Amino acid sequence: MAKNITLEMLLARKEQSNNDKMRIAYFNSEVLGGTIEVVKLKARDVLKVMDNADDKSTDGAYRANCKLIYKHCPLLQKKELQEAYEVAEPYDVVTPVFDENLGEINKLATFILGLYGLAENEDIDDIKN
Repeated sequence: MAKNITLEMLLARKEQSNNDKMRIAYFNSEVLGGTIEVVKLKARDVLKVMDNADDKSTDGAYRANCKLIYKHCPLLQKKELQEAYEVAEPYDVVTPVFDENLGEINKLATFILGLYGLAENEDIDDIKN
């Protein structure tokens, strides 16, 4: 039987979330040969990225995944990286960094969505508070 949630429990949870300014997870990338840091954003920011994916084509979904990955991976937001890969849009850096491996990009996007309960994700065990 599940326990009843109390006001004190919710207040304690709120206090804990105030102390946890940033939540970080690590995605194990086979293409990169290591882990890449993924920073969990506010759910509202994720919804904005998803809402902006007006194009329901495969290419539109792929571009939305690239934007999602770009927003969640601080390393990919480095100007030096974008200049080295000579990309037109900042989020375009995702494709060459992952060697145009569509499967890996899809796995990372699924991993990120799993942080928000939007995808089943067995690999989320390295979240630091």
